[in-house]
Amino acid sequence: MIKTQTEINKRSLPPGWRWAQLKEVAKVFAGSSAPQDKTYFDPNGRPFVRVSDLGIDKRTTCLTRISDHLSEKALQECSLVLAKGGTTVFPKSGAAVTTNNRAILGVDAYIVSHLMGVEPIKNIITPLWLYWSLCQIDMVLYSDNIAYPSLKQSNVSTIRIPLPPINEQQRLEAILKKQMSEIEKAKSAAEVQLEAAKALPASYLREVFNSPEAQKWPKKLIGELCEVSTGTTPSRTRPKYFGNGIAWVTPGDFDDDSMYIENGRESLTELGISEGRGRIFPTGTVLLVCIGATIGKVAIAKRNISANQQINAIKCSVSILPEFLYFHLKFDKADFIAAAASATLPIVNQQRLKQRKTPLPTMIEQKRIVQGLVEKMKAAKNLFKKLETKLAVINKLPAAILCQAFNGEI
Repeated sequence: MIKTQTEINKRSLPPGWRWAQLKEVAKVFAGSSAPQDKTYFDPNGRPFVRVSDLGIDKRTTCLTRISDHLSEKALQECSLVLAKGGTTVFPKSGAAVTTNNRAILGVDAYIVSHLMGVEPIKNIITPLWLYWSLCQIDMVLYSDNIAYPSLKQSNVSTIRIPLPPINEQQRLEAILKKQMSEIEKAKSAAEVQLEAAKALPASYLREVFNSPEAQKWPKKLIGELCEVSTGTTPSRTRPKYFGNGIAWVTPGDFDDDSMYIENGRESLTELGISEGRGRIFPTGTVLLVCIGATIGKVAIAKRNISANQQINAIKCSVSILPEFLYFHLKFDKADFIAAAASATLPIVNQQRLKQRKTPLPTMIEQKRIVQGLVEKMKAAKNLFKKLETKLAVINKLPAAILCQAFNGEI
């Protein structure tokens, strides 16, 4: 947990520890302006660290993934600031200060003016203890401008940190490095599990619609099986068209994890439906986003509903279950996107949608498939939530362990 300086100062220290200002234990400095000419950069040159490099890992004890490198010309002609390997760097200006990203440089590197460096003084403080100390502090509290956060070297230099004797720092480091390594392993494993869980819904859809059985099902045009129409947007110049009434949904109201949709951020009044030509789609209508960045999103109306012109409404006949069509449209989403992308304006209009084919197994088979997929999707969603919670707990462990270390409890 990031702490304020007041909270840190109130804490009592273990015997032999003392409070120290950063300027007592480290060299505090800012970087230099980035060279502007492309001739000042060479992929084989010396590393030049920017704020964006810290954004990759957020926090790391060995920053080596650095995008830009300086040419010999830059080293000769530009005023640059070199930070030694082992220096902790963090954002010193702009919105990046609020990220509280931190990194120990894994190599000697030049740093940009939007970064501040804190280089530990040998035999007084170790690079890791300095880094972990800085990870405990919210630098936003030392900014002199809330609208545009900016850190002054003089303010940062006076930040106080708990300082144990050097041999105690080294003892704690050995323990913490082992614990952090175990946490990192657990985190990596949880992230792999989370990605696998995220892929389950698509896998279940492929099991059904790419199965040998599916290849035998007859296929019908959606236009032959369903009535297809498109939503509308009443004139915004008539405020009376919008208000309490029937839910009016837009692509932003769709939830990828939910089969059904019943509410939107806005509603249409009776005037919006009658005068504004808003359209009402009955319960069970399959709604498909047909244009824009969210093309292919799909949901089933849980009650009578209206929608804007970016949404195609598909009213199913008795031959096909809305839920079965819903699952097939989700399976077909990538193809929708690919087909739409081939057009100047990505769109799947009524006519194109009507010409698309959908498999049509027997009604008994449709019901069996829907029931099975509903159960599997629910289980996958629950698993994903559990793994998300597990990962969130793991992500909190480093801060908890560091808190113990800085309280002398390890």
